[in-house]
Amino acid sequence: EHAKTALLKVAGMTARVREDHSYVWAPRDLEPHDDAERILVAFSKYLHALANEVNAEGVFREILAIVAAENELAVIWAALIHAAADAPQSFAALLVEVVSAASVLTWSDTHYASARYLENAYPTLSDTHRVAIERAILGLPYASERESDTRLTLAGHLPAESVVTTE
Repeated sequence: EHAKTALLKVAGMTARVREDHSYVWAPRDLEPHDDAERILVAFSKYLHALANEVNAEGVFREILAIVAAENELAVIWAALIHAAADAPQSFAALLVEVVSAASVLTWSDTHYASARYLENAYPTLSDTHRVAIERAILGLPYASERESDTRLTLAGHLPAESVVTTE
């Protein structure tokens, strides 16, 4: 079976995201077991430490541009989304387009990171950004029970006091 891929818009660029089943193997709070996992953990730690740097937003923009041009793996996109969830004042607005993509919201590899982003970063976003995300969630398919559950779960992660649309 071929992994699903999708296109993303990121800062005026077109990027790709590809399922990599990282929701199964990516280390969360566990000790990494191989070089790939160690690199991922180091990248994630760097992103989290970056939030405290003077030019954090500028460096994060540069990283986004490189990732958009060179990466497809969902695990890298999830690491960026987790960083934005943990440092929303610094990074959240830069990932609105990414987190508005149906693939990022619904695929197992990025769903958890997206839900954390919605909980933590959503209140820091402008009304325009919130409307974009709300419309993306409302636009998700809901024909099957799984799709409907995913849509409701994501909507449930939006802080009620920050919701802008009336739908």
